[in-house]
Amino acid sequence: MTKKIAIAIFFAVLIGTFVVRFAISNAVNIVEEKDDSMSIIRPENIPQDAVFRGGPDGGFFIYLKRRDLLLEDGINLPAYKLGVYWPGDGEIEFDGIGIFVSDREISSEGIPYYHEPPALNKILSTAYFNGGELEFEINGIPNAGRIIPLNSQFLN
Repeated sequence: MTKKIAIAIFFAVLIGTFVVRFAISNAVNIVEEKDDSMSIIRPENIPQDAVFRGGPDGGFFIYLKRRDLLLEDGINLPAYKLGVYWPGDGEIEFDGIGIFVSDREISSEGIPYYHEPPALNKILSTAYFNGGELEFEINGIPNAGRIIPLNSQFLN
C-alpha cells in the first residue's frame, strides 16, 4: 500500500508543478501586456476620443470625425476632421480637414471601381499616419484607403 501512496504523491507533485508553472507564466504575460498598454500616456491637450496608433518605437494619437464637404455641383466629398498628435508632448502634427481617397480596384468583369469610406472604427483599427497622410485597410486590403490632409486654413 505504501508503494501506491508514494506513486500517488509523486504524480500529485508533478501535476501541481505544471499547474503552478502555467499560472506563473500566464500571470507574467498579463503583467507584461498591462505594462505595454500603460506605457503611452495621453497628454492633456489630446482629445479623449483620439486613439494611439503605433508601437513602442513611435506612433501618433489620431482624432477622426466624419465631416463631408459639399461641392458646388451638389456632390458630397467624403472628408474628415483629422487631428494628429505626438504622444510625448501632445504637440499637434496636423489639425484640420482631410479628404478620403481610395485605391482603384478592378471588378471580376474588368470594370474599375473605388471603395466607399469604411466606418470610423474600421479606419482607426488599422490607421497609420506616415507623416503626410493617414493610411488604412479597406476590406482586408492594406493601405487601400487614405485620408489626405488639406493645408487650407479656410476649411478649419
